[in-house]
Amino acid sequence: MVGKFIFEKSSSTYIKKSRSVRVLGHTTSISLENKYWEILDEISRKENMSRGMIISKIYQEAIDNDVKINNFSSILRTVCVIYLESNQKKSV
Repeated sequence: MVGKFIFEKSSSTYIKKSRSVRVLGHTTSISLENKYWEILDEISRKENMSRGMIISKIYQEAIDNDVKINNFSSILRTVCVIYLESNQKKSV
């Protein structure tokens, strides 16, 4: 069952892509799987912000909450999962 769930999706979903983004005025490269970029774009549209702005907002929120930022990509993935969980709860 799990195999069907995973492999019925497009293989491009799992491919990692590095993108250059500005985070709080500094240019950096972030590497995420394509699916996470899609979710971040969805969050950006919902918040009426650019992708860079939403990523900067997430970064600033992490700083404001004293989150140790060893791997910002992991924080972004977690934010995407929390966003999806939140939407799922709203639709129930």
